[in-house]
This record gives sequence, structure tokens and C-alpha cells, in this order.
Amino acid sequence: MQKLPSLFASLALILSFSVFSSWAISSNSYLVNYWNTHVYKGALPEFLLSRASPLTTAESVTFAQLANRNALSSHIDSFCASANLLCSTGSASSQAELLDELIGTEKLSLRSSKNDNSLASDKHGEVKVEPGLFFRAKDIKTGNVVPMPDYIDKLPKRSFLPRTVASKLPFSSSKLPEIRKIFHATEHSTLDTILKHSMRMCEQAPIAGEAQSCVSSAEDMIDFAVSSLGTKAVEAKVVENVKGLKTNVLLGDVKKIKSGQATVVVSCHQRLYPYLLYQCHRIPNNHVYQVDLLDQHTKAKISSATAICHLDAAEFSSHPEVFTALGSAPGKTEVCHFMKEGDLLWVASE
Repeated sequence: MQKLPSLFASLALILSFSVFSSWAISSNSYLVNYWNTHVYKGALPEFLLSRASPLTTAESVTFAQLANRNALSSHIDSFCASANLLCSTGSASSQAELLDELIGTEKLSLRSSKNDNSLASDKHGEVKVEPGLFFRAKDIKTGNVVPMPDYIDKLPKRSFLPRTVASKLPFSSSKLPEIRKIFHATEHSTLDTILKHSMRMCEQAPIAGEAQSCVSSAEDMIDFAVSSLGTKAVEAKVVENVKGLKTNVLLGDVKKIKSGQATVVVSCHQRLYPYLLYQCHRIPNNHVYQVDLLDQHTKAKISSATAICHLDAAEFSSHPEVFTALGSAPGKTEVCHFMKEGDLLWVASE
């Protein structure tokens, strides 16, 4: 029979190992559990899992405590490296590329608020609509050959923050001096421009009939999607791969989501910020299609894409060139577009 001291020592060893394991648990495991608890069915999207914070529970607690004490700035190098953040904008050429993706002269935001598709302008400033950028619902037809725009995600790879850390960080224009201090961003620097631009996008008032939220954790995105769609049975549509982009493709099978009925969606667009940040908005009255993309010569499937048609196109009313390209006018037609790589479209599960 084992002696009591030895038994207590064994129990202590087991207990200490259990505590250590819980502290070392990754955000991936936590996120899977969060999904399974808050969503009725379906597996956690691999897209979200791949962008979960790499911080362990112990690291999250440490950085949350530092942020709570306004001491994170002194540990910013460790924080950025451990959490996979963008805290250095690199060389002058790298900074120029970042700014071009953010607010570059050849890009104009399509909506006054949230839509992340863009229009190119020529050297005279005249706005041009890229072929295939917008289309009508009647164009989403098996057998049609369509040009696919350059929807490739060119933003730097970053990770979400755990909610426990994100909730401790300031995020508003009024807190900009504090945010600059945390990330060591000097005024008028490239990083400062990034901070101000994304906060301005997130603080714009939503279009009538919409709701919006900027989220910096996967948990917050899941919660916003569930609350906005009014159900825990949700799924996220993402761009699976970029094959076929920037080329002409043949449309294969076309599936209407929700049997073609008008539906509410939650669209989440990536914003450039030190950590992964998404601007999500609830949009009523849409048609959503899942479309197979085929090689127009071999007719082999190369990818699939999600198209969304906004039946109430009021959000595009400030861009008459969109309706001119569609041969129509504001209020008289739907506006459709494909999803961009890096964005998510949340819908209620069928």
C-alpha cells in the first residue's frame, strides 16, 4: 500500500501538470471550444482557425495585465512578435505599398462607409469601373464567361487578438495619443496613417437599416454574426483559393443560397491595423449565390466563388459610375459582386 506522503506528492505532481497544461493551452483550442459552445452546428471555419491568436493562455493573461496597467508599450516588441502583429512598416518601399493598399491614389473606396471593393481612377482622376467588378443577377448564369477582378488579399498577414487582450486596448480617435504610445507610432508616420484611417472607417455611421461593428477577436466576430442573423446556426463563406482571379472564367453550377430568397447577411471586410481587424456590417435584402468557376478552355473546375447581390443598392448611390456600367440608375437595379479574398460573408445555415 502506498504511503500517504508519496500519494500526496503524486497528486501534487498531477495537479501542477494540469495547471501548467491549462496555462499553456493555445487560442486555437479555446476558439474551437468557443465555436462549439456558441454555434449550433458545423465545424469552425478553417479560415478563422488559421487567424486565431498564437498566444497561449499564460501569455494572454500577461499581456492583458500589462495593457490594464498601461505598461504594454514597454513590452511592445515581445507583444508584437508573440501575437503576430504588424508593428513595423519596414522600408520606404514597403511603406509605400502599404499606403497604396490602404488609401493609394489608384484606389477609391466604393462606399462612403464600408464596402471594400474599389474603383480605379486614371491620371486625370476620372473613375473607371474594372470589368467584372460589378454585374447584374442575370449575369450569374451557368455557361457565361466573365472576367474575374483582382480580388487577391495583399494586406500583411496578422492574427486576431484574444478577446481578453483586445478588450484592454483603446480603440477610438479620441484615444489616438494612447494608441500611438502603445505601438510607438510617431505622428504623421505610416503606422500613424494606418491607425487613423482604420479608426475613421470604423467610426463612420452605418447606412440606414444596417448595423456594424469593428471586431479584433474571432469571438467578437462570431458573436456579431450570431446576434445579427438572429440564430446560432450560422456559417461563413470565404474565398477558398485565388485560382481564376484576374482571368476570364466560365461559370459552372450556380447554387442559390436560401433557395434564392432575399436574406440578411453579415459581411466582414478586413482593415489594415497592427492586429487583425474586421469591419462587419449587417445588410438586409440580398441574394447570395455559390458559383463554380471553370477553366473556359478545359471546363475543369478551378475554384468556387460567392456572389452577393444587394437588392437595395442605396449604399452605392454616391457612385453613379457603378450604375452607368450596369446600364441602369440608382434605385432601379440590384448591384452584384464577388467576395474578395480575406473577407467573410456570414449567412444563416440552411
